[in-house]
Amino acid sequence: MEKVPGTFFGKTTFLPPRTPKTTKRCQAPFLCGTFLAVERMGQGASPAEAAADVIRRVGEAYDLEDRDQVGVITLAPSGEWSSAALRPGFRVAVRTPDRDDLLDPEHVLLP
Repeated sequence: MEKVPGTFFGKTTFLPPRTPKTTKRCQAPFLCGTFLAVERMGQGASPAEAAADVIRRVGEAYDLEDRDQVGVITLAPSGEWSSAALRPGFRVAVRTPDRDDLLDPEHVLLP
C-alpha cells in the first residue's frame, strides 16, 4: 500500500510535510507523533505529558493554518491514558461497563 501523508497506516499517523518550519530541533519533513509519544513514555513521562509533548512539537514544527487539527491519545501499559489536541473540537470516546462518554482532551495547545 502506498503511504499518503496525513492518513493512518497501522497505528501511526504521518503529518503532511507541506510547510515544515526549519528549526534546530526539527528539520524532518514530517513528525511521527506515535513514535514520539512512545519514546517519551519510555523515558518516564506520563501519558498526559507525552500527549502534550507531541502536540507542542507539532505546533513548533509546522506553519499551521486555522483549519488544521491534530489529536493524540496515549495509553500506558498500566492502563493510564490521556489525550491532547491542537485546538478545541477533538473528543475522545470512552466506553467501559460503567461509563459511556465523549471527553475533551486534557491538554489543548491553542484554546
